[in-house]
Amino acid sequence: MVSRTAMNVAATEFRRPAWLDAADGFLLDMDGTLVAAGRPLPGAAELLAAVEGRFVIVSNNSTDVASGLARKLNRMGLPVSPEQILLAGETAVRWLAEHRPGLRILLLGSTSLHRLARNLGLQLGEDSPDLVLLARDVRFGYRRLCQVANMLRHGAELMVTNPDLTHPGAMPPEIVPETGALMQAVVACSGVEPSMIFGKPETPLLEEGLRRLGISAAAATMIGDNADTDFRGAARLGIPCLLVGSGACVHASTPAGLLRYPGLATAPTEATNTPGRFINSA
Repeated sequence: MVSRTAMNVAATEFRRPAWLDAADGFLLDMDGTLVAAGRPLPGAAELLAAVEGRFVIVSNNSTDVASGLARKLNRMGLPVSPEQILLAGETAVRWLAEHRPGLRILLLGSTSLHRLARNLGLQLGEDSPDLVLLARDVRFGYRRLCQVANMLRHGAELMVTNPDLTHPGAMPPEIVPETGALMQAVVACSGVEPSMIFGKPETPLLEEGLRRLGISAAAATMIGDNADTDFRGAARLGIPCLLVGSGACVHASTPAGLLRYPGLATAPTEATNTPGRFINSA
């Protein structure tokens, strides 16, 4: 026979959290929020089911494109369509195709981004580019740094997909260098700052997520794992935020824990929008 105490505990655990009904739509981070080391975090599938039809993934990933990433997530048991994924690298390439057609562009990034850029009609090349788009480029080295720094000093414009310095490796505390680390080297050598950064905590990626959901910032909630990217980016647009992970200001350690968190998302304040370091996951 089940005791009354056990029944009360079960009812509490499965009570629908208040934050789930307080927003019309959700902007979800991916790495560290839904997946880690190539595997779904506990409760990730349940979180997606709870916000079904009301979410867009907004990730600082600058390697994949949405179609390929959707296939990877579905193989993990996370049902997401390409239309529900916004990635910093892909967003940057599509923005250039729409707003800067005809420019000569040096793209430093993955094969997937190069393929997308060519399919969209961008003019890619290394001879006297008008613009350098810097993404996570695992082939980046000393000779490339020298080349890019001098291109920028001779007038080429710099745009960057995302400012993250690292993301977690497969076996934490191992880390993997990210686009922001390359950006810092390029800026230090050239003296040229990027004219635009697409990923969080900058706002272009989040603004596109709101547009795709068809909602205002006040009607959204951001769910992420990184105070310096997810929380700060949301604060800049006035979007309440929920954080998962192990930091001091998180609401739960995993998506499963978040589904048991009974309160509301944290409203952004001026204090959350102060300059800081860019760290960790996309």
